Amino acid sequence: MFKRISQVMILISVFAVGAILTGCEKKRTASGMSCNENLARMDGAKERLAIEKGLKSGAEVKWEDIVQPDGVYTLGKVGEDPTCTCGARLP
Repeated sequence: MFKRISQVMILISVFAVGAILTGCEKKRTASGMSCNENLARMDGAKERLAIEKGLKSGAEVKWEDIVQPDGVYTLGKVGEDPTCTCGARLP
C-alpha cells in the first residue's frame, strides 16, 4: 500500500513539474515575441532616421534622436488609449 502511494506521489510530482515548465516556456515565448516586435520597431525608427538625416551605416543613434519629447505621455487605464499633451491620438 505504501509503495502504491509513493508511486502516485511521484507521478503527481512529475506532472506538476511538467506543467510548471510548460507555463514557463509559454511565458518565455510570449516575452520573446514581444521583445522581437519592439526590436523591429526600434530598427525601423533607426532606418527612418538614417534616411531622413542621410546617416551612414555605423552612425551612432541615441534615444533622443528617435523619440522626440514633444509632450508628456500618459499610459492611461486598461481599455483607454494612451495620451500625449501634444494632442496626438491613436488612429
